[in-house]
Amino acid sequence: MPYRRLPATYTTRIEALRIFADIKQESATDNSIISQELLNNAEQSYRMLENALNIYKQATDRQQNSNHKYRKTLAELEAHILNFVESCQQKCAEGLFDEQSFSCYGIEKEGTPDLSTEQKTLDLAQKLQKGERERIMKGGMPMTNPTISNVSIFHDKMIDVIVSQKTNDNFINHTRKKLKEESDKADVIIKDLWDTIESTHSHLPADKKIEECKKYGIIYYKRSSEKKKQKDNLPTQEMPFKDIVKKAFAHSAKDSVIFPTKKENAITSYNENSSQEINIVEIPLKSQKNKKETKHKCKKDKESNNLPELPFEW
Repeated sequence: MPYRRLPATYTTRIEALRIFADIKQESATDNSIISQELLNNAEQSYRMLENALNIYKQATDRQQNSNHKYRKTLAELEAHILNFVESCQQKCAEGLFDEQSFSCYGIEKEGTPDLSTEQKTLDLAQKLQKGERERIMKGGMPMTNPTISNVSIFHDKMIDVIVSQKTNDNFINHTRKKLKEESDKADVIIKDLWDTIESTHSHLPADKKIEECKKYGIIYYKRSSEKKKQKDNLPTQEMPFKDIVKKAFAHSAKDSVIFPTKKENAITSYNENSSQEINIVEIPLKSQKNKKETKHKCKKDKESNNLPELPFEW
């Protein structure tokens, strides 16, 4: 006996409720089997769930765009930091910076700084900005080509992107929670609707009941044992062997066809003469060696006589 299954996704829930929302809108439809209150609840749940799903999709799309902007801004900030650090190290090596001035930045004289995490990148950007201000206050000349302003600009952009991401995360969590609440309400309403419809048609035979309930969007599934039983009981229609050969000739422009039979150790050649009668000749294969030779011989004959391929799978 097939069993029903409640919708498992948000889209299928919306589709199930939409059927009853349409029923409520169609005044000509007989709604006597479903109460008006239940139809009102179905329509309201349909609108709320569809709206919640749309808002959630918009939030996820916004978050994806924000993630792309985050990665791009972080990469640009890292590039400007590395460029500034490399310039400072070069000036120190050339003797343009003394030890006291270089120590303001809090970086090594050689090597690449560690930018493996977001926090380390932000911390180093702050150190470089602070170090540049301290060095200028001590009488040093501002760095040029590159300037610290590039690091400062992208550091501020990175802070804005991080704040935006946190805002988007909070909004996604809120919309996901709202969507889950509406989904749970929809499950209760759909169950009540389907129970009402099934109880109304309970006096009908099983097959007729299922057929009527499907008109209201109720989904039924067959159990695996029932599927296997139905498959085993399917009628099989086998085409007579000579009809298969005739079909091959009907699809062929030539007057002969050759292909292997289903019998073991045999290859069958079919020729059509001028009287449209079919002569079947079986060539027994006594050994694997002879089988290969016979297949090879048939293939040679086929190539020499231009025999057509069988137009359907055998």
